Amino acid sequence: MNIQDRKPTYSEYQDSTLKVLMRYPGGAHIRIIEREVAADLKLSSHQLSLRHYNDPRSDFQYRLAWARTRLKQDGLVKIVSRGIWALTEAGLRSLDLSNSVQHGIFDEFEVPAVAAPLPGMDWTAEVVTGLLTPAPPVTSLSSREENELRSLLPPLVDAARDLVGMLQGARSNSAQRIAPVAERYFAAVSQPPETFSIDGMFAAGVRLRNAQHRLALEVAEEGFPDLSAEIGEAFDSTLGLHGPCLLGTTRGNELVRRAREDVRSRSDEIEFKAQAEEFAAKLRVARNLVTPAGKELMEQVSAEVGSGPQPERSTAVAEATTQTLLVKMAKVTIAEITKESFKSSVIGGASVAFGSALFNASTQFFTGNADQLKLLAAATGESLSWLPHFLNWVKLKLSAR
Repeated sequence: MNIQDRKPTYSEYQDSTLKVLMRYPGGAHIRIIEREVAADLKLSSHQLSLRHYNDPRSDFQYRLAWARTRLKQDGLVKIVSRGIWALTEAGLRSLDLSNSVQHGIFDEFEVPAVAAPLPGMDWTAEVVTGLLTPAPPVTSLSSREENELRSLLPPLVDAARDLVGMLQGARSNSAQRIAPVAERYFAAVSQPPETFSIDGMFAAGVRLRNAQHRLALEVAEEGFPDLSAEIGEAFDSTLGLHGPCLLGTTRGNELVRRAREDVRSRSDEIEFKAQAEEFAAKLRVARNLVTPAGKELMEQVSAEVGSGPQPERSTAVAEATTQTLLVKMAKVTIAEITKESFKSSVIGGASVAFGSALFNASTQFFTGNADQLKLLAAATGESLSWLPHFLNWVKLKLSAR
């Protein structure tokens, strides 16, 4: 038998599952278990892709599910909530981990590592309210890139201004729905080169292209009235100039490349969208945490996951916007729990006066929505792989206060 065709035994699957779950005292989602067991057993992409007879799952997923079932029948693991599995006391004892904290499996005094923010939208604390609000990061441009932008931006800004004016002056419902998206794009590209954000331009461009694409589908499939020829030309001019400006920078190429490297399946994308929309809904009702503009943005980008003529870019924007917000909230929480000075934290000086309120709002959100956030982490993948451990750490530290 080819070594790549070798299937781990159920005993190997069970042992590996127990080892994975000991890293997650509060439980881990099935997706996390699958990812870490595959890494632990050093399974190849070929082994992971083998299909199981007469079952929609892969052979790996099918066998690992049976391994969990047998562990549950033996009383070693339990289902905490939908899709979340955890060790029982018997499972801990079977691994001789009843003193796991002392043995360093999960150190309550160790500050959890938080991932670096993804390229894309950033968040900052408003000076007046102290609430987190979207803030595209300023791009560090080379002299060549800055000079090129100085020549390319004026016609793009003019085209975007014309588009906004036409949409605002149109009476159709379609134009009125698209106008706010065009206004945000115009605001993103109207910044001078020294304060320009390629990340902000990229995200605003994705959303503008999605709005145009969505309208085209409504016209073709549902008989909606089309926009005027003049507005259509303004759209084409704006988006036609958008590409050269974006791809004329190293950062723009990095954002496009990262979006193209997203290899999640369609079913994974659907799950990510569902969890991102659920996250946005919970954020909508959270108090003293995010500005109304931030809540609106999260709802919009989560709804556009996997949509538009370049669906991978829509997904990348939603993932970056979600991850950077959670990273910011996590760093605020860690700074307060570990008694670090907020003056030296990444959130910036504006949070000095509001640190306590923002910390309270963040921890309430983390503790009140822990199960959903673990599902979101599992659906998102590597960029939020740190989140379940962080949530367990927060729960442990707050319970000791």
